[in-house]
Amino acid sequence: MAAVVRKWPQNRVLTPDREIWREAAILSGILARLQHARAEERGRTMNDALIFLSAVKQGCAVLSRNLRDFDLLMQLVPEGRAVFYRMH
Repeated sequence: MAAVVRKWPQNRVLTPDREIWREAAILSGILARLQHARAEERGRTMNDALIFLSAVKQGCAVLSRNLRDFDLLMQLVPEGRAVFYRMH
């Protein structure tokens, strides 16, 4: 997996626009409530929502080990996709 990621061009970065920031704020609030997230964990839920919604907008899937958050995000935003992997 690391070899594949290293080959990705550096210009393949998605920048969230205002609409994504707004939707991510709402979505991360829902996610934080569903997970009973503490204050220090809420930044993580916002980052996950930004990544997920940016991928949705571009028609991409998120590649992540974070099954907990992205599974919930896929339930809340059914058009979103995530592919999960494990490290050995």
